[in-house]
Amino acid sequence: MLTDTLDYRNAIAQVKEIIGRSHFALVERLATVIAEAVLTYPEVREVKVHLIKVAPPIPDFSGQIQVEIVRAKSA
Repeated sequence: MLTDTLDYRNAIAQVKEIIGRSHFALVERLATVIAEAVLTYPEVREVKVHLIKVAPPIPDFSGQIQVEIVRAKSA
């Protein structure tokens, strides 16, 4: 049913708010906080967060850092 679906606008706004108000030393921690926030929606049973840091401040490193986590609500 359409009423059982997630309004992605709310989830996107929440993720933007998390990124805008907080500083995370680790990309993994940011991914975890985003996943925990999205899992608070009743319609969400599982979430996958994939983040890419395009210019990490690592000396002599010109690549990207990527992290992907999957989290689910406990039964």
